[in-house]
Amino acid sequence: MGDISSLGERLAVLRKAAGLSQNDLADRLEISRSSYQYYERNERDLPASLLLKLCQIFDDDAHRILTGGPSPLVLNRIEEIASLVEERLEDLDIDISTQARWRVISKVLKDSFRLRPAAAQSADSHEIDSLLRMIR
Repeated sequence: MGDISSLGERLAVLRKAAGLSQNDLADRLEISRSSYQYYERNERDLPASLLLKLCQIFDDDAHRILTGGPSPLVLNRIEEIASLVEERLEDLDIDISTQARWRVISKVLKDSFRLRPAAAQSADSHEIDSLLRMIR
């Protein structure tokens, strides 16, 4: 999460990495969805009470959430995708550069958060296969 500049963007990434909708997270925070959206859009300052709840929900520390240091949720997701990519490379007997591997991992990570946040826990091997064939 280090390259994400705003707290709202970091909240969105953490939420999606956990496979939660805005409504799900708002429920856990015991606030309305519209109130939660203000924080994700950086339209309100995040109160300490909600920051503490976010720390518990995401099993993370306040400093990391506030500053954008690498989140364990995101790091775990990267590791999962990297393992799946390595497995697919081996199964398909494809040899690509490290840089190309990271492009595939990055694309799958971004797509899993953007396109199917609720299902961000599982990468689609067909998507990985398609990406690997394109860079071959």
